Amino acid sequence: GKVLNIYQRPMTIAAADPFTRKFYASKGMHLGNNININPSVDVHYERQIPPYNGFGSEEDSLRSCTGSIKPLPVKKEFHYDKRGQVIRFNARLVSKKSEDKNRRFVIQYFLEDNTLAIREPPIRNSGVIGGNFLRRSPCKHPDGTKVKCQDFYVGAILDLNCHRFLLMDADEWSYRLMENDHEGNFPYSSFERLFTILQGRADALEMYFTQHRELNLINFQDLERCFQAIGPKLKKQELITIWRKIDRKNKGKVSFTKLIKVAKGVPIHVSIMG
Repeated sequence: GKVLNIYQRPMTIAAADPFTRKFYASKGMHLGNNININPSVDVHYERQIPPYNGFGSEEDSLRSCTGSIKPLPVKKEFHYDKRGQVIRFNARLVSKKSEDKNRRFVIQYFLEDNTLAIREPPIRNSGVIGGNFLRRSPCKHPDGTKVKCQDFYVGAILDLNCHRFLLMDADEWSYRLMENDHEGNFPYSSFERLFTILQGRADALEMYFTQHRELNLINFQDLERCFQAIGPKLKKQELITIWRKIDRKNKGKVSFTKLIKVAKGVPIHVSIMG
């Protein structure tokens, strides 16, 4: 009936064998009668995984909790059809600290294994050394879900490594890769999806530029103001996709008629006036 604390668990001594009873009797100690234990409820214990402590990778840490003396190596996710495909974004910190105002970062996302790396280009006399900010590794959102390629687009705000980043723009290779993706990973770069939106706003676009006749040649900022006025509210990545469609020569300014032609599905070299 004695209760012992063994490894932080109360254990009740319920019985003893004849040899043990004889030994204690020779010492003048009576152990008492055996206790009949018939548990009415089956107790099931679940293995609790301890929280990740930040050392090594999370996958390696989980391997040490599987119970094997020689855990097998972690099987890493790898997409051979996306080998060498990397999207790069320029980013800045979303912070109220004055010293973070001019800091700039390059965030690279590797599609082949869903990892990312962050580098801070050195800026002279900034007080920040720069260099590698986050080595290449998989990352998670604050809610525990994995960071995926769908989370990356111009204008997105991401919480990475306890810092909040605003994606400002991307390089030409990344824009092309996202625009030519046919798996639905980058919906804001899909012109097929945006074309259905433009079709529904073709008349509104034409009316807007009729009222603003001074806008013969438009730039990207004019395009932003146009959709702010007529709707719908588009993300910056979507506006960039539309702009790249009508400004293929990267001149910075195009005729507003190109936008209307694209919205109506008319080839750009065909006149729609008169």
